[in-house]
Amino acid sequence: MDSSVEKSVIRSVLSKSLSRDIETLVRKWGCFSESDIQKLNFRATKSAIASQIFELCKELGLKQEIGDLDLLCTQLHSSSKKWTVLKLKGGQLKTDLDPQDLRDRLVAVLETDCLGDVHLNVKSYGGAIWIRVYVQGAAPFKTTDVVYVLSYPHTPILIACRMKVKMQEIVYSALVEVFESEEVTELQLTGHHLPSLADLALQQTSQGPFWKYRNIEEAVNPLIRSKVSTKSVTSEDKERETDERLMDENREEKQSRQERLDSTFGTHAQPTLEKLEYKLDLRFRGTTFAPGMKGQPDLFHCRVKFEGPSVLEGTKNLGRTGFASLPLPRHLAKVHSLAKNHFTVAEMDSARKRPSSQSK
Repeated sequence: MDSSVEKSVIRSVLSKSLSRDIETLVRKWGCFSESDIQKLNFRATKSAIASQIFELCKELGLKQEIGDLDLLCTQLHSSSKKWTVLKLKGGQLKTDLDPQDLRDRLVAVLETDCLGDVHLNVKSYGGAIWIRVYVQGAAPFKTTDVVYVLSYPHTPILIACRMKVKMQEIVYSALVEVFESEEVTELQLTGHHLPSLADLALQQTSQGPFWKYRNIEEAVNPLIRSKVSTKSVTSEDKERETDERLMDENREEKQSRQERLDSTFGTHAQPTLEKLEYKLDLRFRGTTFAPGMKGQPDLFHCRVKFEGPSVLEGTKNLGRTGFASLPLPRHLAKVHSLAKNHFTVAEMDSARKRPSSQSK
């Protein structure tokens, strides 16, 4: 990278970080000694700190390492990007590459395919191998030109950030060649919470307990601050807890609901998905209320979205409180094992005629 790009990358990294977290980020980066860090004034403005870091990098001859700083920042703030789960298919998959082998292979392929200087950074973090790709052309540096991909060793699963179409073609082609597969396909699974996407994609056979990669992230990310519940306990709640004379008439029903939901979703917190989207191609079924529609062959086409901080947790709560009938339909109850959050619900005869409309 030339000096203008290096300075832009450092500024971009600091702009995405809270002022109080910059020192922690620089220390975790590990490229400066303690005496170097003491030279930096972390109480200055972000612009001034960026200039200090740039001058120190120039003094120490750090170039490739600046890309590592950007990769580290993306790891720690991964929820700021939208991610798509990919799957390698066909061929003799080579998924046991260590970070250095993976980097060497990718550099060889990308330098052949790209018109421009290829800057590649590869690091292990949170149970995955993280890849940062930037192709420096004639245009000024833009953060949207940087591509991030995660590879999970010994699995065909990859997760990539949103990228430009032209760059997507290059990156997908390189991944196919490097991992010796026949194709890479996008699963209908997207979101901002990377550990949840990883849990859903990698643990489809373990319905319910999806916490492995989320726990790893919390263990290695020094910037994660747990949220403390501030829900207050009212005097009425306390009275109910202590007064044994009170009896819940619906206790058995609630217990039955909870047991059915636990068998479906597990007892742990649900993976964080911000959206479930359904494309509906169905005949009208509410003929009791609209008898004139009975026998109509035309299909209704629409999209239904469930959006929120955690739609799976919300769906479980709807069942628990009785606002949703149990058992839940398969496309709601089996999101974990289906490993996708974009669905097409169609008539069987319509689905056979138009297989391409189905979610892969």
